[in-house]
Amino acid sequence: MELTREERVFRAWMFISIGLYGIAGAFFLFWGDWVPRCINAFSARFVNLPLYPDSEGAFWRVLSVSMMAMITWIALAVYRDLPANRPLVSVLLLSKCCSTGLYAVFFIQRHELVYLVGALTDGPLFLITWVLWYAARPGARCLDRKEEQILLALGEAMLPCGGAFPAGYGDVAEACLTDLRQLVSAQQVATRLFTRVVLRTLDLLPILLTLRPHTLRGVPLEERSRWLARLETHWFTPFRLLVLALKAYTVLPFFNQPSVARTIGYDPEARMRL
Repeated sequence: MELTREERVFRAWMFISIGLYGIAGAFFLFWGDWVPRCINAFSARFVNLPLYPDSEGAFWRVLSVSMMAMITWIALAVYRDLPANRPLVSVLLLSKCCSTGLYAVFFIQRHELVYLVGALTDGPLFLITWVLWYAARPGARCLDRKEEQILLALGEAMLPCGGAFPAGYGDVAEACLTDLRQLVSAQQVATRLFTRVVLRTLDLLPILLTLRPHTLRGVPLEERSRWLARLETHWFTPFRLLVLALKAYTVLPFFNQPSVARTIGYDPEARMRL
């Protein structure tokens, strides 16, 4: 299977990760007790923060080495066969997310430099992996299933069946998605990422604005239409721009369908004859 550009970039990052995690695991195994000592020495001399207790035992080192061995193997498996081992990336991200979050919490509680170093080490690793994985995740489809469902929810709310036009978005939904995939695939990587982030943001807005546990996809159709109409005239300009940007992704593919064009009196074949 031929990989997309984003998948090749992510696969290259997995190759780098093999070395990073493998070397770190070996270092923790043989010299792990030196890590807190060195950080404590730096802290005592330059930043004057509380010192981490210099009692690092082999018990916790075994657990850290086992974790590094696990995520090294995950990186290797994904590098060898990305399409087959996609689900394993979630485990790697979960590991880095937990370590970053706990390091940050412990630093806030205890103010020991060793925890800040841990958060500043695992945090960028998590963010780089997540961003590259998010870009590569849909593969050749450009949009993942959830993002396509968000667009379907938008289209059904903006162009409902039995609404202003004889045809509704639901009547030509699959054809609209096909055209939309072609449109998104022609975008640059940064533009495509922006489009996907905007889609996800709009999907979460009902939770943030109404404090109800319903995404845009989970709101009933009539209520969804009313909610989007209010959002188009919201006092907060970024919300209005958000809906305006995504309306183009809904309306343009809809009116590009020949069956829809004919229902509003436009014959695309007659134009081609001219």
